[in-house]
Amino acid sequence: MLHSTPYLWTGAGMAGQVTFKLEGIPVAATRNGQDYPALIGQLDETIGQKVNAGQVLQLTELQLDAQTQGRIELHIETAGQAPAGSGPYTAANMLNTRFLNLVIWGREDIFDNANRDFFTQTEFWQTVQQLPVLEWAPYAVPQPVRAGIRLYELGEIPLDLRAGLDPAGYRAMLKNLENYRHLLKPGAAVSLTLHSAEQHERLYEKTMYIVGDSDPRLALRRNRDTHSLKIRWGAWEQTLHSLYLLELKDAQGNTIVVDPPIDVIVRIAAPERSAMLTGRPEFWIDGQPAPDMAFRLTTPLDSAFVEPGQPLPQGVFVHPDSTDNAFMLQFDIDALTAPGYTLPDIQFSLRYYTLRENSRLRNTLDALRSAPGTNLAKLHAPVAAGAGYAVDLEILEETDARLSIFTPDGENVFTLDNKYPPGRHTVEIPRIAFRRPGQYFLFLNTALGVARQELVLE
Repeated sequence: MLHSTPYLWTGAGMAGQVTFKLEGIPVAATRNGQDYPALIGQLDETIGQKVNAGQVLQLTELQLDAQTQGRIELHIETAGQAPAGSGPYTAANMLNTRFLNLVIWGREDIFDNANRDFFTQTEFWQTVQQLPVLEWAPYAVPQPVRAGIRLYELGEIPLDLRAGLDPAGYRAMLKNLENYRHLLKPGAAVSLTLHSAEQHERLYEKTMYIVGDSDPRLALRRNRDTHSLKIRWGAWEQTLHSLYLLELKDAQGNTIVVDPPIDVIVRIAAPERSAMLTGRPEFWIDGQPAPDMAFRLTTPLDSAFVEPGQPLPQGVFVHPDSTDNAFMLQFDIDALTAPGYTLPDIQFSLRYYTLRENSRLRNTLDALRSAPGTNLAKLHAPVAAGAGYAVDLEILEETDARLSIFTPDGENVFTLDNKYPPGRHTVEIPRIAFRRPGQYFLFLNTALGVARQELVLE
C-alpha cells in the first residue's frame, strides 16, 4: 500500500491532489507528480518496516474539500497465504528468439550477468544504469520496445516500473527507481524485462537476486552448477531448469538453501485423473532416473508421505460423486527429497477440471508448445499421400478440434477446424502448406488437451 500513490475520487472526477497525515507524517500526492514517490522511503522506514498485525494506523486531516476533512483508521491484519505461483522464481534467462538474437543489459564483459542469478547491490545498480542493447533476429522487423523493472520480495505483491526503451524514458524510470532504493537490499529480487510496445510480446526477462557482498552464492554459475528436475505422472510432464539443488554456509555458519521456493500450478482435464492414479509419479535429475525421490501427496482431506518404491496410498484420494464442479479434485505434490541433493520448497499444484465446449487453448505456437500432453487425443506423424500429406488422429471422446501447422518462427501455415466423434480419423493436408524445406510443428488443439507432432522436410 505504501508503495502505491494514493488518489482521491471526488464523485465527479479524480482530485488533482490529495493531502493527509499518516501517523503524523504529512503526505501530499499530486496526480502524475513526484511528490509522493519522494516520500516512499521515509514512509516505509518509519511505518512500513515496523507495523505489525493488530496495529491500527491513523490517517488524519484528509482534505476532502475546502471545508471538510476526513479521518480513517487502518486496521492491519495478518497477511493471507500468497497465491501459488506468486514468487519471483524464474527458471532461466528468457530470450524470445523469434524476435531477438541477443540482449546485453549491463556490463556483461565484467559481471557475466547472463550466467549468474545472484548479485550484490552495487552490481545491480551498475547493471540497470546501462541502457539495454538489443540485436534483432535477421527475419524480425525491429519495433518499439518497453523496458520494465519488477521489484519484489518473496510472497509480496510486486512493484512494476516501465518506460519506453529510449534514453529519456529510461532515465525517468531510473529516477523513479531511486525512490525504492531502500528496498533494494539483500533478500530482494528484481526482474528486468523487455516487451514489444504495441503487441506486448514478451521478449526478454532476467531475474537478479540481491545478496550481501560476501555471500557464497555470488560464485555460482549457471553453465557449471545448475541441474534440471523433471516429473512425469500420466500424460502430465514438467521440467524445471537451472536449479542449483544445493545448500551453502555463509560467513556466520548459517545454512543457505540456494534455490528459492517454487510453486507450479497445473490444470489437467478430469478424464486424465484415472490414468494418473494407477502409478506413482516418476522423477529425473539431469535426465537420469531418480527412483530414490520421496515426496508428500496432499488432497483437500488428507496427506501422506510416499517413500521411494512405495505405491501411492489410495486412502488419501477423494473421489467425488459429481463432476459438476470445474475444480472437482486437486492434488499437491511437495516436500521432495533425493539423496545427494538439497531440493528447495517445491510445490506442484494439480487442479483437475471438467471439459467444456470451446475450452481449447489460444492457437499460437507458444501456447501450444507449452501445453501439457494428453492421453485422450493422439496425433500421428504425417505421411506422403498423393498430392499432399495424410495425418491420422485419434479421439477418445467427441470434441471440437483444430489441426494447425506452424513454422519455428510462429507462422500458422495451415488450420482446419472440425468436430470428431470417438475413433481414428484421417486428414489430408495439401502440399502447398509446406512451402519450403525445414521444420514444421503440428498440433491438434482440443478440449481434451493438445497432441503434437513434428515434420522435417529436406
